[in-house]
Amino acid sequence: ALKLLGDSDGDSRAILICGGGQGMAMAANRFKGIRAAVCWDADEAKMSRLDNDSNVLALPARILDGDINNVKDVITTWLDTKFSGAARHTRRIQELDDF
Repeated sequence: ALKLLGDSDGDSRAILICGGGQGMAMAANRFKGIRAAVCWDADEAKMSRLDNDSNVLALPARILDGDINNVKDVITTWLDTKFSGAARHTRRIQELDDF
């Protein structure tokens, strides 16, 4: 089961929604340990998890514009995709966390 951010299980995630997604992502990324990504399709969602281990999904409502099937695909893909754990990605995330 997914937990809220701040829980200690290591797979804590959240979903945010706003008009363009960028504002919410920028605000969320101000907090240590948050890796928010704006995703408008399943490919972006997959890559944000696979390479960047995003733990916050920022959905852009104006871009998704009521396409419920696309919204479901984005959320499902984001929730189901695991972080690759590749050394170069882990190193980059650690560098951001240490900043």
